[in-house]
Amino acid sequence: MKRFLAALMVVGGLLVAGWANATPVTWTIPATTMTSFIGTVTSGSISGTFVWDADTLTASNVNVTVVLNGTTTLITSAAPNYTQTSLIVFTNNVTSGQSTGWVRYTTLQNSGGTVPGVIVLAGLCNVSGGTCNSTDYGSANATLTGQLPSPSPSAVPTLSEWTQLLLALMAITIVGWHFHRERSY
Repeated sequence: MKRFLAALMVVGGLLVAGWANATPVTWTIPATTMTSFIGTVTSGSISGTFVWDADTLTASNVNVTVVLNGTTTLITSAAPNYTQTSLIVFTNNVTSGQSTGWVRYTTLQNSGGTVPGVIVLAGLCNVSGGTCNSTDYGSANATLTGQLPSPSPSAVPTLSEWTQLLLALMAITIVGWHFHRERSY
């Protein structure tokens, strides 16, 4: 009986493992005016959206607008920066020294919702060795909102889900057969 319960727990783990994956969240930066300035930046703002996967620390579908000293830049790409865990930098052509936007993402999780007090920055690149080293920027606190993607209209199992279901069914069949053989002797 103990073996049967252990096998049942393994089968349950196989079934649950496929459905417990996290989904990246679309985060919105509301139109945020910079309130603190360093260097040559005297006015600035940042707004837009990006999809953030907190499990892999990657951003995609970036659509962020940065306005610095009256110049507007649309940023469409993103890469982690610094320690790889504390900042995300949206960079528009680092080699030309154009504007960038940063968001501290340590509190952005794959559960979405509202996160107040997220530090957002917009700055100008001082390019050194292909890296954006900004000493000219403005910063502000913003309340970011994260929206989980809408569920698909019909939940058709993927190939990996079908594989897990078949493995679970095979495991249940083997356990049942084994349990039946032990009782018949």
